[in-house]
Amino acid sequence: PQCGTKLASITCSAQPRRAVVTLSTGTRSHFAVTKLPMQAYASRVGAEMHVVDSLSHPSLSAWNATAQKGSSSHFIKLPMLQWFLQRYQQVLFVDDDVLISPFAPDLFSKVPCQELGAVVEAYHAPGWHSMHMRSVC
Repeated sequence: PQCGTKLASITCSAQPRRAVVTLSTGTRSHFAVTKLPMQAYASRVGAEMHVVDSLSHPSLSAWNATAQKGSSSHFIKLPMLQWFLQRYQQVLFVDDDVLISPFAPDLFSKVPCQELGAVVEAYHAPGWHSMHMRSVC
């Protein structure tokens, strides 16, 4: 769909094309731990796994054009998601530091193609990432 397309006008096929997408650029040592469960999840739910690991990735070409004009990188995921939504009927974006459980439900089946699903992150105390990693180790 193009930007501005009414979600209600989008039709889903019986077997929609699905993508699990993560952005992981630079040195991200934790991604060595989270990547395999992410790939297993994508395979289990019938989705293609995509790792955007370079600023030269085609999904970031729109962002790269605005970055040259001094735009902030805070919104880098928006043009990336738009690029994937033009190619897939359902896209699940997962931060590269998320460890997906083997028991995680099929989130694609929970959110129809014409709808948007999101998780609102609550406030976390400083250092919560490091506390979280200690529980993994």
